[in-house]
Amino acid sequence: MAYTGLNEVEARRAGFHPVSGFVTVQSRATAYPGASPIHIRLVADRPTGRLLGAQMVGKEGAVGRTNVVAACLHRPTPLEELALMDLCYAPPFSPSWDPLHIAAQECLKKF
Repeated sequence: MAYTGLNEVEARRAGFHPVSGFVTVQSRATAYPGASPIHIRLVADRPTGRLLGAQMVGKEGAVGRTNVVAACLHRPTPLEELALMDLCYAPPFSPSWDPLHIAAQECLKKF
């Protein structure tokens, strides 16, 4: 499990208008042995599109992906930027579309 930034309740209390997206996807390329589900919730501010936080649960990959979000929170990062960010593709660790990409694209559908 890993968590960074604000969840929806905290974001609302801080004066944001949060929107979130939730996905369950495979942690690795599906053809690579050992892939397992990772559950990701991203939170963003509806008026600005700014990424506000993330919560993740999975057998592998949650901490590293949460660290990517934590780095994005140090400078206001639009959710659209995370959705297209150049992240490493390595089948033992990530599919070609990283779970963060998929989660960000799912969250963007809520705008």
